[in-house]
Amino acid sequence: MVTVNSRRLAVLAIVFCWAHWVSTAHADWATCRSKPTRNCLVEEALHGDAAPLAGKDRLDVLIQADAYNHVEYATSADIEEAQRQATPTPVGYGYAILAIRGLVAANHTQRAADLVASFHGPIQSVAFLELTRTLAKAGDVDTAAALLDRIGPALDATTRGYLGQTRVVETVKALAEVGKIEDALPLVISARGFPEVDVAQMQMTVAQAYAKRGNTKTAQSLFNVAGQTLEEGRRYAFGSAADAFQAASISLSALRGDVEAVRAGLQQLQSPPAENPAMDRIAANNRGQYYQRIVYSLLQTKQFPLALEVAKSAPDSIRDATLALVNSISAANGRIGEARTALALLGDNVAPKVRAVAVRNIAVAMAKAGNLIPAVEMAEQVTDPTCRKGALFAIAQTLPN
Repeated sequence: MVTVNSRRLAVLAIVFCWAHWVSTAHADWATCRSKPTRNCLVEEALHGDAAPLAGKDRLDVLIQADAYNHVEYATSADIEEAQRQATPTPVGYGYAILAIRGLVAANHTQRAADLVASFHGPIQSVAFLELTRTLAKAGDVDTAAALLDRIGPALDATTRGYLGQTRVVETVKALAEVGKIEDALPLVISARGFPEVDVAQMQMTVAQAYAKRGNTKTAQSLFNVAGQTLEEGRRYAFGSAADAFQAASISLSALRGDVEAVRAGLQQLQSPPAENPAMDRIAANNRGQYYQRIVYSLLQTKQFPLALEVAKSAPDSIRDATLALVNSISAANGRIGEARTALALLGDNVAPKVRAVAVRNIAVAMAKAGNLIPAVEMAEQVTDPTCRKGALFAIAQTLPN
């Protein structure tokens, strides 16, 4: 009898302690919601029901907090987990991005190259270009070229040629984005035999970098050169190739701040369907990509209302992705109104995680603007637990230690 009573008492004690823990945890979160701090938000974000999150569970929260663009969120253990989860499939590619960026940030360049070399098929090409951009921003323009020589024999001639040219284009863009103009210019000059559209894109990217530096005279000169490059190539272009030149010209107008030229150009870009349904689908897909580039150019030059206007008119196949782009960059620049509108315009069938990221972007912008409690309340609207935790972690990073 004594034994039975002891067991009952032990069970009661466990139940009492569990109930007390749940009550305390709930009370702690209630306190955090009313008076958020960095520590309590991180605690809520990186803890599960009974223990701190670890492995893939923790990594997924960090990714939802935008660890792609904030590699500092991830520890070395997180990056190792990203490598384990990285696979040559769409499901694993997101982990591959974080692994590549994290390894390069930690000066483990060869491990990043080995990871890309271990892939195969289309994902390898995408991962290779991701590595190219990441390395270029870190000031390394040689490792990607060596990797292409290494994996080249296993690639078909078309893919090898595509990656060879695109590596140069993406390197120039990446260098220009981080202000390394002097490193980018020689690559632009050496790009002989490249399609005029690609050459013009590189010239425009470098011109924009000069504009950001405040050197408007050189920027305008390079914009003029890009315009001449496009006009030269347009003479021999027809069909879908002509659309590519038209889209690049609109992007050039956007970077120059010529709103009327952008609107007029878009009217011409909305070409009638082709007679061949298959060709029409290809043309529609291309136009969608062109819209994204144009919207990105508008966002780069802080033309947020026009970027939102263009995103609204994007082809159905790319509209949500374009609106998500507007949401992201608008929120990052404190343009909460445009970010909210873009979120509201997302279609009913948009992926829940895409919508959750859009909510996170706005919540983080609100926190940066000093509206911390409303930001936390907005993050709590996210129903997916991992996405919610990611939003809370991202908000926490806006607060002092």
